[in-house]
Amino acid sequence: MNESWAGNVSLHGTATRYLKNYTDDGYNEPTDTVGENAGGNPSTWRYTATLAYDLDPMRVSLTARGFSAGTYSNAYIVCTTGCPLSTAAHRTIDFNHIDGAMYWDASTSYKFAIGEEAEGEAFLNIRNLLNADPAPVARSATGNSFFEPLTNIRKFDVLGRVFRAGLRFKM
Repeated sequence: MNESWAGNVSLHGTATRYLKNYTDDGYNEPTDTVGENAGGNPSTWRYTATLAYDLDPMRVSLTARGFSAGTYSNAYIVCTTGCPLSTAAHRTIDFNHIDGAMYWDASTSYKFAIGEEAEGEAFLNIRNLLNADPAPVARSATGNSFFEPLTNIRKFDVLGRVFRAGLRFKM
């Protein structure tokens, strides 16, 4: 890094790799649900990385967050011709893929003094900076209600770009 630059640059990230997540309801055969992006099960990978720059009294950061592509169900059998008989435990389908997602978030803040004893901070956060759309997820066999979006609201960002601005005070 160039020593003439003022301020501090930081980079930190986390990644989680789920290995297995078996469900056994006592009725159906146990199934590993890691990587099923249609429900509330864990994606195979989840990650977050943040690049930040601090130059007192200002701070800016850019965050990437997301999860890997997955399936509707790991128990489904993907087949287009000469398929085995579909059963309740192992349905035969022709498509079993749901895209993953990556979202970019940005934030900035500025600290300022209020008199001799108090301080304040103005901030602006933008979630889903690029306004990325969620991946479409097909309706289930029983259908979705009119009010339910055609995506997985537990995993995908369904609000689009969101701004949050405010002031903080410390007296």
